[in-house]
Amino acid sequence: MKPVFGRVENPTRAFLLIHEKRVPSPQFLWHFHDVYELNLVVSGAGTRFVGDHIGHFEAGDVVLMGPNLPHTWCGGTGMYQAVAVQFADRFLGESLPVDPEWHHVRALLARAARGVGFGGATGDVVRERLLDLGTRSGPAKLMAFLGILELLANASEYQLLSSLDHVPLLPGAREKRIDGVCTYINAHYTEQVTHGDAAAIAGMGTAGFSRFFKRTMGKTFTDYVTELRLAHACKLLIETDTAIAAIAYQSGFNNLSNFNRRFLQHKQINPRVYRKQYQVTSTV
Repeated sequence: MKPVFGRVENPTRAFLLIHEKRVPSPQFLWHFHDVYELNLVVSGAGTRFVGDHIGHFEAGDVVLMGPNLPHTWCGGTGMYQAVAVQFADRFLGESLPVDPEWHHVRALLARAARGVGFGGATGDVVRERLLDLGTRSGPAKLMAFLGILELLANASEYQLLSSLDHVPLLPGAREKRIDGVCTYINAHYTEQVTHGDAAAIAGMGTAGFSRFFKRTMGKTFTDYVTELRLAHACKLLIETDTAIAAIAYQSGFNNLSNFNRRFLQHKQINPRVYRKQYQVTSTV
């Protein structure tokens, strides 16, 4: 499965494109393109990859991504349905992007270079407006979309997903090498995934592979595998009553103490409290 640069075809020169996707379970497809994308998950749950961010997604998940930021939504449970709106900033014209009254929109688009996740009340409103956007045309569609950008730009609660030092995966030789590595990791991360095996798949020595992986993915091989395992563990903590020790082993950790230590390090909370927070939220 090759990570690809997806050049967005727009023969009608529409100011934005709306794509709907509905599949039983999305496959890992590490890709990027030269336009912005606003993605809404309508139904389903699984793992979200945005730059060097790995996290859990579920229905209502809203993410805005800038050009050349690699991403994919994959795996999970239930029928996956999503709406993606793709657009280039040039549709705003030449004057609006530099108009002082549009500074908050410019700031939003700048943040999108790292990927921005929205939830809570903002996510609920954006969900309704995005689903309605496809029913509009002409000036009404433009005004509705600008209203969505305005809402996102003024949102007080949002999450920057990818780290500052992440280097976007651009077309070239690097994507050919990382292809087999990412496919291997995502197929076997709950099992014994070794640095040496990954280096061999890339056709590199271990030292060179370490530098290559960090430069390409924005984090070390070990951190990448750990975050993928933690995302899987979070899903099990939220969706099942499985004992935490069993979840640790099912997620690829070799012992409970290591799992608890890594979970606290990355999530700033222990697994038991993490699960209780979701249980409390679901009963409200």
